[in-house]
This record gives sequence, C-alpha cells and structure tokens, in this order.
Amino acid sequence: MITVATTAWLLALPAHAQGFSCTPKKTCKAMKNCAEAVYFLRDCGHKARDGNGNGIPCEKLCGKTREIMEERLKAQSSALGALLFKAPLVAFSCNRKKRCGQVLSCEEARFQLDQCGNTDLDGNGDGIPCNALCR
Repeated sequence: MITVATTAWLLALPAHAQGFSCTPKKTCKAMKNCAEAVYFLRDCGHKARDGNGNGIPCEKLCGKTREIMEERLKAQSSALGALLFKAPLVAFSCNRKKRCGQVLSCEEARFQLDQCGNTDLDGNGDGIPCNALCR
C-alpha cells in the first residue's frame, strides 16, 4: 500500500482511538462532532450524512465549506492532545473506489487517480481529478 501524508490530523487517528464505530447508525443530531460525522460518511459509507452530495457531512457540525470543515477538524484534533503527536500518517488506499464527494483533499483525489487508476475522478479528461477540489 502506498501512503501519502496529509494535514487532516484527526482523521489520521485510528477509529478506535477516536471512539467511533459504524454501529449503531447515527443521525447528525446524535453525533458528537465533525470528526465523527466524517468517519460515518467516509469509513462507514453512510451517504445520508451528506444530504447535498458536496462531501461535507452534517453541515451543522462540519460547516458548509471544506475550509470550515478542515478548521473544525483541526480544532477538534487539538483537543486530543498527546494522541496527535503519536498519530500515524493518513494512508490512502485503493481498496475502495471513491467519488469526488468522498475525498477530503486534492492529495487524496490525485492518489486515487494516479495510483488506483480511478479515472472517474477526472470527468473531463484533463488530468486533474475532482476539478472543484483541485483548482
């Protein structure tokens, strides 16, 4: 498996360290924070957490833009204190084919296109995956 570093520190923590589990299914109101909402969307495949399909789950928790979501995730990660310094780098994988709405960064989209051959992310064939994300 090829790994790529990212600054999404909170997402680098293993699910068990964050205390998240895919069961039982939760509504956005039942979630504690944005990190849990992102976990349910990305790792558990609960697409209903992203009602408008923009890749941002539970917008009351995570905000309406990727920038706000990243800020909130970083703020939540600082609350985890020492765990952050022991967190592994985020490992992107080809185990699951993703759509643009499921990737959190241009780095991940590029990895999916270049390393996994996921050409669906390059809808217009210009070599740039997820144009809205990788401008």
